[in-house]
Amino acid sequence: MNEASEVVSRQELIVDGRKLVLRQNEARSATSLLLLHGAWTSAKLWEQQERKLSRSHHVIIPELPGHGDSEPCPAPQHFDDLLRVLQRLCEQLERELVLVAQGLGAALALDLAWRHPQRIRALVLVACPFRFAFSPLLLAQLEKGSAAFASLLRELCFAPQHNARLSEKLLHPSSMPSLEVCRADFFACSSWSAGRGLRRMQVPSLIIAGRQDGLVPWPQCEALAMELSGSSIEIIEDAAHFPMLEQAQRVNELIASFASTRGNERRAS
Repeated sequence: MNEASEVVSRQELIVDGRKLVLRQNEARSATSLLLLHGAWTSAKLWEQQERKLSRSHHVIIPELPGHGDSEPCPAPQHFDDLLRVLQRLCEQLERELVLVAQGLGAALALDLAWRHPQRIRALVLVACPFRFAFSPLLLAQLEKGSAAFASLLRELCFAPQHNARLSEKLLHPSSMPSLEVCRADFFACSSWSAGRGLRRMQVPSLIIAGRQDGLVPWPQCEALAMELSGSSIEIIEDAAHFPMLEQAQRVNELIASFASTRGNERRAS
């Protein structure tokens, strides 16, 4: 039986020469889940999963450079900078991991699993397309400032019935990264696409998409699932870009079930 402590504490590590903040509970034989947020957010994205999954799993929730309380990489911060930090973090953790990641974080997780499959037991990719294809309006609003950018994100990223209740906490200008980091996130996403070797991937993968996602529409996630060997996809109704908040119970069930079955299958093999 998995043993894990529900007490999740804030920790600071030096990773690739800079301070990286993460939340982590103590664990002995538990499955290790690394929950990685995406662009323009922080560890707050996974609050519902931290509360539930820490009861039975070792949970690690880092904040990418420049997000939350983690120090940024030297400007301009690129996709490969973030990938290098994630790789160094996984090396320091010295554990096989189930990577659960969203948006930009999912792109980083997918690239890491392709380059270092021995470290990754399984992948859960939320709102991850084959390639990001953002509307030019997003960049235009970003250039107008934090308030205009956050307003458009709230419209695109939450289903209408959840917008007012959830979006202010996650996508309020005061809780988002600096404009410089937001801009770097935009270009990190825009420069990325999944590699051509996806059919040769040996890491079990679950893709989760929200039916009402206006930023990464679910057919773009389906396109990734069609190319990624051994993957399956779950389309969640009544959710958009952040199903881990909008439909937390369903996402928690999917993560726990996938980690305990497909992840452990690969460990046994």
